[in-house]
Amino acid sequence: MNSAVIDKFQATQMKEKVADVRPGETVKVHYKIREGGKERIQIFEGLVIGTKATKSFQGSFTVRKVVDGIGVERTFPLHSPWVTKVERVKSGKVRRAKLNFVRGYALSRRFKLKDKGVEGTIWEEIKAEKEAVAEEQERHEEGIGDQAEAEVAENSEKSENEPDEASEQVTGDESPKQGTEPAGEEKAPDSETESSN
Repeated sequence: MNSAVIDKFQATQMKEKVADVRPGETVKVHYKIREGGKERIQIFEGLVIGTKATKSFQGSFTVRKVVDGIGVERTFPLHSPWVTKVERVKSGKVRRAKLNFVRGYALSRRFKLKDKGVEGTIWEEIKAEKEAVAEEQERHEEGIGDQAEAEVAENSEKSENEPDEASEQVTGDESPKQGTEPAGEEKAPDSETESSN
């Protein structure tokens, strides 16, 4: 296949703001999951044990966490549309690019990385946010215009109908009879209340 076509396609799929995750950082990855016809966001929190080709379209990072004594690893593509947000919780001090040795410390409570003191960061897809904000503004502006037109129409109708409403009179047949109760309400017989006492 022609490499120019591939490059053009990749350019359309690349995100504007890519998560700058590094080995040793604890991150929360917000990943979109489709179950049947529904979509939800699942958060996967763990330690980044390695990254791969972070500057290219094929870039990815591997996150590891321990659940009930079992190590779970997931590899997330950096430019995946299913990764909606990446949050840095804390940053550990490491001297390696691949933290494969962590797998040997799956159950050890003594294993802990020293904190670098780097503040937390959130990486999100800006393009989707801009589009969503633009759509909301358009809807809001259209809603305000529609509401203003509706109010003007209502006011004009009221001003035309006010004299007519005052001149209308209720005939004797249409008026509700006094002393009768509405049909929807039923009254409990008094004999039941007396017998219970």
